[in-house]
Amino acid sequence: IENASPEVISFHMLCGTGTYSKVRCLKLPCEMRYVGPTHEVITSPPPQARLDFPKARFWEVPKTPDSLKNKFERDVRILTKHIKDNYRDPRWHYYLGDSHKNLCNYTEAINSYENCWKLAGWDEESAWSMYQCAQCWISLGKIDEAIECCARGMSRHPGIAELSWLAGWCCYNKGDYQKAEYWSRLSIAAGNFVGFGASVSRIGFRHPPAQWEGPFDVLAWSLRGMGRHDEALIAFQNNLEAQIMRNSKT
Repeated sequence: IENASPEVISFHMLCGTGTYSKVRCLKLPCEMRYVGPTHEVITSPPPQARLDFPKARFWEVPKTPDSLKNKFERDVRILTKHIKDNYRDPRWHYYLGDSHKNLCNYTEAINSYENCWKLAGWDEESAWSMYQCAQCWISLGKIDEAIECCARGMSRHPGIAELSWLAGWCCYNKGDYQKAEYWSRLSIAAGNFVGFGASVSRIGFRHPPAQWEGPFDVLAWSLRGMGRHDEALIAFQNNLEAQIMRNSKT
């Protein structure tokens, strides 16, 4: 932190599972404050940046299933009310969508994620809202709608490998192996194993398996489905090596 540039005053750290990050270090003195009725966010006039702590992780106290359900129901009530006066802020639509999704209210979640995307705020949040929206469509058995969401997410942030991975997974489950191959190769290119993923600046949510071995898994099974067995074996081997590397990083 002592070596950080003067304008950087807040620093993100990954959680223990590597699926999201939060501000966990602040440079003092500072005039930042948390805003929002739930899922509070730090705001400040100076620019914020992420400072990587490669070996540092934070853990949150686990909640019971009942306490989680109560939290999600509470957040739905709070955010539904808050959005009436803060409709143009996409953050609250995103977290309302998350609360509905966690309660399996998929139709309501889709509507909230769509609102987040339409408001076109922070590109990473906008793209991830479409990733979550696609997950909801999958839960409703609507694969084509899920693929469309992935493509819309990539229009906001093409560097999020999870979007093309999920689109490939959807195509594979439709039996469209050729398109599954194309999507998977796009995901591999944006991923962390042999792609440019390490150079993509991200401070929001993520699904680590999709950044590493996931697209190789979809690719391998798709190639096998097309009878390209030698290529499939290579993809299976890359899948294993990427998983080993991910585990060594975390």
